Amino acid sequence: MRLFVEYSLSQGIGQTAGLLTALILVRTMPVNEYAIYALYLSAMSFIGVSTDLGATASLAYFRRRCMQKGGEFEPYIAAVRWTRVGLLFVTGSSFVAFLLIARLPTMTPTQTLIGCCLVLLIAWAYTRTAINMTLLRLEGQFRSSYYFEATGSFFRLAAAIAMVLTGITAAWFALFGHLIGALTVLSCFALFGGLNSVSTRERPSLSTYRNVFRYILPIMPGALIFSVQDMVILWLAAKVSGKQVVAETFALGRIGFAIALLAGFVGIVIMPKLSVITDERRYSRIFLAIVLAASAVGVILFTVAELFPRPFLALIGNQYDHLGPELGIAIAGSWVGVVGSLVVGANRARGWVRLEPILTGLYAASLVALVTSWSYQSAKDVLTLQLALGLVGLALHLGASWLGHFRPWVTQVQIR
Repeated sequence: MRLFVEYSLSQGIGQTAGLLTALILVRTMPVNEYAIYALYLSAMSFIGVSTDLGATASLAYFRRRCMQKGGEFEPYIAAVRWTRVGLLFVTGSSFVAFLLIARLPTMTPTQTLIGCCLVLLIAWAYTRTAINMTLLRLEGQFRSSYYFEATGSFFRLAAAIAMVLTGITAAWFALFGHLIGALTVLSCFALFGGLNSVSTRERPSLSTYRNVFRYILPIMPGALIFSVQDMVILWLAAKVSGKQVVAETFALGRIGFAIALLAGFVGIVIMPKLSVITDERRYSRIFLAIVLAASAVGVILFTVAELFPRPFLALIGNQYDHLGPELGIAIAGSWVGVVGSLVVGANRARGWVRLEPILTGLYAASLVALVTSWSYQSAKDVLTLQLALGLVGLALHLGASWLGHFRPWVTQVQIR
């Protein structure tokens, strides 16, 4: 209860600032500029996932394993840091090449250049802070992580307010607000001691890198597909139907994002706490209770949105008030993603990643079949596609979790 109260007060304030920022942007920016902003945010999401590929999540597993088996945890931190730096270089180069080849008619060369530079700078800052934030929470220092995140959210909110006051409603200005927020969080670690608590002094050995890659390699194909799919869907919608469909899809996605914040307590607090439970039976009981509770909350939210859509649509402005039928699909898709991330996170914290290449193959086949045959004529089409893909992924990982409970040696990664 103490953890929940602290989360509600501190993290709640910071996330509210982030939600206000998103709502100010969607209500202030013209549809064309908001569509460009949405495309670049999808690219940021792609870079964020593809520069991680499960490396940060592996810290929860290796910390739990070091507690069970004994051994030094600090070399794994250093190995993950250097791994993410290398992945950022590869992914950033690929993103620049993609922009040069694509040359979308929705963006001018100047917009492409400025947006590309800002996205890469934001990705660099997020890469530096993501591992430190994860380690603070694994060490139980939730309060410091809340303060740092909330500070970054308030700076992004200030940038959004500056957009309203100055009348600069361009996509690059919205991206600049993200950069200011990311650099602020990075500065908090350096100025207020958070960085010292997770610093690494030992140089990781080759065997440490091998163990990290043994964990990452089964996850990597699925992480790559996950990082690409939303960006590909949005950019396909932009190609086929133009900016209006992209803006409507992304605007409803902001509502889904706001709803998903209700599950933040589970991802930010409960999952790190689960990682220190060494009793497998107790771990399974708590995991099942969390999944069932999250599913029940999702059903309630979907029902409320279907019965009373107006209060939700009022958050994103009058230009989107015709999207009542699509609202329920957006919320359902968002909540399926929340439950899916809980299942995946719990499995990976136990090292149940050995079957992920098989799951990825099945998911990839479904993805290709759906994406190539789907219609992108409206926001409803795009949101339904995202919901269908979310359900496929959830079903596959729930199956892996069920198998892991009864045959853990089949799903457990082999670490020396």
